[in-house]
Amino acid sequence: MSEYGEAKLVHVTHSTDDIGQTVNAEVLRPVPVEVKSIGRAEWNAAGQQGLSPSMTLVTNKANYQKEQSIEFDGERYSIYRTYARMDGKIELYLKQETGVS
Repeated sequence: MSEYGEAKLVHVTHSTDDIGQTVNAEVLRPVPVEVKSIGRAEWNAAGQQGLSPSMTLVTNKANYQKEQSIEFDGERYSIYRTYARMDGKIELYLKQETGVS
C-alpha cells in the first residue's frame, strides 16, 4: 500500500546584489507525491556508489524541473537520481544528507 502526501521541491535562484555579490534564494514549490520504499536492487546499486538512499517519491513529470533538493515530512533530502516512467510520472530517489537543512 502506498502513502500519499505533499513535498516541496527546492528551486535555488541566483542573483547579484548591488555590490556584485552572488545571492542565492530558495523557492519551495509544493507538489503531490506518492511515497515508496527503496527496493533491494536500488539499495544495493546506490550502496556501491557510496550512497545511502532514504526513499522514493513519485510525482507527475510536469512537476519536476530538475531541482536537486526536496523537503518532505519536515526533512530535507537530495535527489540523487530520477527515473521518468512511461505513465507520465517521475520517480525521485532521495538521500538525506548531514548538514542539509
